[in-house]
Formats: sequence, structure tokens, C-alpha cells
Amino acid sequence: MDNWKCIICFGKKYKIFFTGFIDSCAFPTVCGNYGICTKGQCSCPRPIKATSYFQPIEETQPDHGCSLITPLSCAASKTHILLELHKITYFPFTQDPPSIDPDHQQISLDSCKQACFKDCSCKAAFFNSSKRVGNCYLLPQIFSLMAIDQDNTDIKVYVKVQNVSSSVPPRQQTNHKKKKQIIVGSSLGSLLIMFPLIGIFTLLFWKKENADEVEEYYLDHIPGMPTRYSYDDLLAITENFNKEIGGGGFGTVFEGTLPNGTKVAVKRLDGFSQIKKSFLAEVETIGSIHHINLVRLIGFCAEKYHRLLVYEFMSNGSLDRWVFHQNAEMLLDWKLRKKIIIEIARGLSYLHEGCRQKIVHLDIKPHNILLDENFNAKVSDFGLSKLVDHDQSQVVTNMRGTPGYMAPE
Repeated sequence: MDNWKCIICFGKKYKIFFTGFIDSCAFPTVCGNYGICTKGQCSCPRPIKATSYFQPIEETQPDHGCSLITPLSCAASKTHILLELHKITYFPFTQDPPSIDPDHQQISLDSCKQACFKDCSCKAAFFNSSKRVGNCYLLPQIFSLMAIDQDNTDIKVYVKVQNVSSSVPPRQQTNHKKKKQIIVGSSLGSLLIMFPLIGIFTLLFWKKENADEVEEYYLDHIPGMPTRYSYDDLLAITENFNKEIGGGGFGTVFEGTLPNGTKVAVKRLDGFSQIKKSFLAEVETIGSIHHINLVRLIGFCAEKYHRLLVYEFMSNGSLDRWVFHQNAEMLLDWKLRKKIIIEIARGLSYLHEGCRQKIVHLDIKPHNILLDENFNAKVSDFGLSKLVDHDQSQVVTNMRGTPGYMAPE
């Protein structure tokens, strides 16, 4: 159990695997975004030269993290500055350093800072070297930071903030603040009088979105996770879903070609927009299952309401076209039929007994048995039933499958 860290996040329990994490401060979200963990206690970065750049999201809940008092704006990138945080380190450096862009290897500290300034998505820069040149890590999002007893000469930590005072004259800035305070105060007063529940609903929505973002971030970085594609990527791969090659109760399948020339089958799921929370976790489970008689999951897409799965391409299609086809040239001899039957049984045996987590297919039929170019049989759709929670089975009206059912063919 020493290698497992179990956290409770908004009433749900998630189990995340991190090797070697012993100190609670080393856990990436113990103090929320921008939060600093010091011997188990959470706080925001201290004011620098009497100027505060951070504020707690909730005064009574310091472990909920911190936010920038003045949000970063790409339109005002000329007023961005990098604050150096002393006696601070970041959780990826407690183990192996994170992956790095080749362009940011063995560069100077000034070049590292300039790279962060030029990249609007950069929220922090970490320079890892005790020499004049080293590796530069640019991060688009900041999770919890860790306080250490003394400065780490090998790692310099810089956080990007908006320096409003440098771009606005003091008198104009004061007037602007007063006007802003009047406008904000009036707006808040009106909202409190007219819509007392708006703040509550907004807070609940923010917590849910933040929980989903944290969940997606970690699941994206679990070793063995299938490749994640954007919806635009799959539009290009399938040529705008131009070539339909199949379909069923769970969705429609289209032929596609990856940039390296590999053919794939892209399944666009129907009625799955309401299960975002469990989709990534289930994809990670299904993607880690590998067997010669199971169709391999190559990648997936979970973007807004889009849910797609990318499988290896099976050139001979599904078994039903060979079993029910009247063309004599497409008949299967008994030796090949026996081979296909045995391979189906091997795939099902692996799902039932060989996996870490038992998976019951619920819908074995020729339509869900695919054949490759050598007529090797592979079971498909074995993971789709896992993507639907039991309490949501009534919502997804096109879900099919009967416990214990196997088609007589």
C-alpha cells in the first residue's frame, strides 16, 4: 500500500498510482493550483516587495488552492513577469524529471525565460541546471508546489504573473481601481438581491469542472494510456467521416488512415455525452488489455460532447458477412470455421479469467467478431458495456446486450 495514494475528491474515490510518494506534500494536488505545501500545511505564495499576486480561492479551505489576483492576459503579454520562488520545488522533480521539448534542452536561463514569455500558454518555467546551460521546462498549468528547507541550486522555479502596475500610471491605476470597485460592488449587490443562488451554482459548477480537469490530467499521464486524439485530428484521419464501414447499437464505424499510413477503424459513440466522468478511466482499463484475439484499442477522443474510439483496422470485416453471405466465393470451410471458433473462445476466456478486472461481453454475435487479412478472429466491442454505468443504462436508450446471451450462429 506504500506505493498507492488514495484521495477523496468531491465525494468520489479515485486511486492513482505514484511510485515513491511518501510525504503527503509530494502529492500533486494536496494544496490545489498554485498552493504551497509546507509540512502538511497549505498556503499561497507570499507577497513580493509588498505586492500580492495570489489569493486563496477559499479563505476557510486553504487546500483548495490559490488563484492569480490579476488573471493572465495574452493581449497584455508585454506586462507579464516571472516571479522566482525561493525554497520551492515541484512534484515531478521529486522523481524523474518530466519530458522536455528538444528545443528547450541545454539552453541558458535567459533563453528559458524568454521562451516562457513568448508562449502564452506557459504558466511557469523550471530551469534545471547548476551550470550556465541546462534544461528548460515550460508548464501550461500549475498544481501544488512543495516547500523545502533550503534553495535547490539545481532547480529554479519561476511563475508567470501579470504586472499591472508597470503598464498603468499610478493615478490612472487608482482611479481605475475605484471605478472597478464601484462597478463590481454594484454588480455583486444586484446579484445578491436578485439571484441569491447564482453564487452557489457557480461554485458547484467550478468544482465539478476543476475535478474533471484534474482527473483528465492524471489519466492522460498514466503509463500505457492509449493515444488521445482531438476531434479535429479524427476529422482529418477519417476525411470528415466520409467512409462508413459498419455500425451497431453503440455507434457508427468509419475507416481512417493515420499520418504514418496505418489504417484504423474509428467508432463514433452515440448517446455517451453524459458519461464524461468515467469515460477516461474506463478507456485506460480497456486500453491496457492486450490479447491476440481481442481487437486492439489504439486511441480515443474525449472532447466536449464527442466520444470516439480508434481501433486497429480489420480488412476482412465482421464474421456475419462470411456466415450469412450467399456468394459461394465467400463461404468458409469447416477447418477455418473451427479455427475461428477456438480463437473466439480464447478471447472470451482472457476477458473472463486473464484480465485484472473481469469483463463480461454481453453481446457475442458474428457482427462483433472481426477478421484480419489472415482470417484470424478477434472479439470487438468487449469494453463498450463498461463505458456505461449501471445507473445510467436507462439513459442510453440504444445500449444493447443481454447477460449470458450468445448468438446461435
